[in-house]
Amino acid sequence: RVGIGTTSPDKNLEISQASDGTTLRITSRQNDSSHSTTTPFSSLEFYSEDGSGSGAGSRGAIRSYPSATSGGDGDLAFDVSGSERLRILSDGNVCLGRTSVLQGLGDGRTTLAIAGTGSADYASVQLGNYGTSGNDQGLGYLSFYDGTSENAIIAAFRASNTGSANLKFFTSESSGSVSERMRITSEGDLMVGNTIVNMASGHND
Repeated sequence: RVGIGTTSPDKNLEISQASDGTTLRITSRQNDSSHSTTTPFSSLEFYSEDGSGSGAGSRGAIRSYPSATSGGDGDLAFDVSGSERLRILSDGNVCLGRTSVLQGLGDGRTTLAIAGTGSADYASVQLGNYGTSGNDQGLGYLSFYDGTSENAIIAAFRASNTGSANLKFFTSESSGSVSERMRITSEGDLMVGNTIVNMASGHND
């Protein structure tokens, strides 16, 4: 075992100091404008020599890539089982299944881009409850904020059993709290205020 700052390391390599801020630095000394955006500045790789399954190889890695050939900014990529799965771009955007956003929305507008990794593959976002025990319990929320103020919500709630759900839409008035304004019921009816619109017949009930 190797200890830096300690004479009694608990792991193969332990870096220790008496205060917060302990840092492990991996440095690239290249200093020009000929960086390759596909060659990382540096990497931290997790390797297994187990030959079963897919065989010996990298099981995971964290890599810092140049965002441009100038090398002035960097992306942070996370590999799993030899393939990149997630990348945090230098502008703060996050990509799953991609190395860039599908469409840039301008500086200061943060984007989460999710894409399938094959020609016929697609992406999904799954929100779930660990398991409901009663009706009208929340299954998942999508909230919209202005600063720290919650202004709108789209949420799914259990309806009559674990196989049914109502989709509710909430908004906030300028001086009020967030309140439900519209609902699509598990039967497919649309409720606006106290009015129920049967979507099959188009009649108001």
